[in-house]
Amino acid sequence: MSRGRSRRSGADIRLRRRVASLSLVALLAGGGTVYRLVELQVLHPERYMDYGEAQRIRVVDIPAGRGAIVDRNGSDLVLSVPAPSVVADPALVEDPWVAAQALVGVLGGDPVALAERLGRDGRFVYVARDVRPDLAGQVSELGLAGIQVVEEPRRIHPGGGAVATALLGRTDGWEVGTTGLEQQYDDVLTGTPGERVVETAPGGFTIPTGEQRIEPAQPGETLVLTIDRALQFEAERVLGEAIRRTRADGGVLLAADPRTGEILADANLVRNEAGEVVNTSNHRAVTWSFEPGSVMKPVTFAGVLEDGVGAPDSVRTVPDTFTRYDVTFDDDRPHPPEQWSITSILSESSNVGTLMWAQDLGDERLHHWVTAFGFGARTGIDVPNEEYGIVPDLEDWSGVSRDTISFGHGIAVTPVQLLTAYAAIANDGVAVTPRVVLGTRSADGTFRSTPVAEGRRVISEQTAGWLQTTLAQVVREGTGMRAQVPGMAVAGKTGTAWKPADEAADWTEDADQGEGYEGRYGIKYIASFVGFLPADDPELVVVVVLDEPLAPDYSGGRAAAPAFAEFAGFAARQLRVTGSDAVVATEGNRVRVEAQPMPSTTTTTLPSGSGGNGDGDAGTAASTGTAPR
Repeated sequence: MSRGRSRRSGADIRLRRRVASLSLVALLAGGGTVYRLVELQVLHPERYMDYGEAQRIRVVDIPAGRGAIVDRNGSDLVLSVPAPSVVADPALVEDPWVAAQALVGVLGGDPVALAERLGRDGRFVYVARDVRPDLAGQVSELGLAGIQVVEEPRRIHPGGGAVATALLGRTDGWEVGTTGLEQQYDDVLTGTPGERVVETAPGGFTIPTGEQRIEPAQPGETLVLTIDRALQFEAERVLGEAIRRTRADGGVLLAADPRTGEILADANLVRNEAGEVVNTSNHRAVTWSFEPGSVMKPVTFAGVLEDGVGAPDSVRTVPDTFTRYDVTFDDDRPHPPEQWSITSILSESSNVGTLMWAQDLGDERLHHWVTAFGFGARTGIDVPNEEYGIVPDLEDWSGVSRDTISFGHGIAVTPVQLLTAYAAIANDGVAVTPRVVLGTRSADGTFRSTPVAEGRRVISEQTAGWLQTTLAQVVREGTGMRAQVPGMAVAGKTGTAWKPADEAADWTEDADQGEGYEGRYGIKYIASFVGFLPADDPELVVVVVLDEPLAPDYSGGRAAAPAFAEFAGFAARQLRVTGSDAVVATEGNRVRVEAQPMPSTTTTTLPSGSGGNGDGDAGTAASTGTAPR
């Protein structure tokens, strides 16, 4: 009996232990479950709620519209329009290979490469950007999980393709400005992105009754330019025709209001490798430095008059050649020694007469007046990459630097510097900073104008008036006759300069007609005309520069002046500029267009030769040394 009781007692003990163990396990399991419930519902509920939301809540960025660029009248120059793009969420793509084959069937492309992209880690990849609307619709009809068509902005230039390319610039594929005004004002044009929050089912489809929330994007501001779109189109048309007519390599046409410095047209064209004349992304109006030639002569004579070295009616004997050291300078066409006033010298564009007066002015004062007009310095125009040009320091001048610089050689200028200098003459001697941006306009229509710099007096009103008068004579009966605009008195100056030979390819050490200018392909030219109208009360100043025009139309008078006349006539009508082609002088300091040159009262005689100047007013020389012309 005792043995049986002992066996039962041992079995009871084991049973009780088993029950106790099971109870303990149950207790621990229950405790764990309770703890888990407490953790989920009491201690850290937000962590698991966030995790759950991450599985079903999707945030979609809403791109901010990039601001437009418009002309002074509100006409679009550049704007963004919506364009379909196909995007994918790889985490939701069920079978990358199947999806890739279906998409390639609509969009084309390499299915292997696309399948590799669709199988990547991450939540976003582009399948295709800027897709045709009809193809985007076909992609949507495929109903592929993880594949979506979204609208993205695309930058376009309305009105027939690229216009003012160099000025406006470009954006990359993400609408970030990379050149021109797009880059300069990228922070103004770029808006603030928004976002759209949606709740999705496991297949990636939006739950109609689920959570949805939108934070709107804030669009960028509109950039309002001084440019007139109609004038810009005409400038590019006229310049293109001039380049083709003269077989030039390219050119620049700039137009502005001399009273405000507002640029109205900014055309930059080149001839490409195929021989076509096209817009260039190189903003040559501010980056191109070249020797200007005779368009610099008004600067020299402004200094002569301002410093009291001579008067408009001062007369001297002007031969057609002049020798200093081993350098001989001559005028464009032979003429006997002439008794010419300063007015006549400028009207005839005499190199010899100009350098004679520069000799009296002296190196230091000539350097002062060249830099006073802004040459050798940036104008401050509100565009990127403006160059300084080149004005040698006085200590670097050679024995003939004064002579060559007086008629536009031995220095380098940019088209916008020429524009600014002649605008100062047209604006009664006051220079204003050129600008292309009027201001910005926000999405609510608020306009904020950009600051305008104060004008800077360069020469007196009296000297400016005389230059206006004399430059009008240049157009009426001098080298600039082809720049005449019917019914309007025009003032301006021609320039024909030798282009320095390319040191890497063209330059020859012992060129027959001027070391450094004659290349193996002959002399190359820069032809220019700078003018303003009406001559008696200027409202428009225009610069035309042609790079390497070919004979017979290589001079400023034959190549550039006709382009000026055609554009200026159109611009005068477009801007409703009124004036007369028979303006007479007025009383006071403002000297106006005279029918004849001013009378001679003062005579200075220097050694004579023979000389003159014709329509092609490049300074010419034959010498045994260096003779820029």
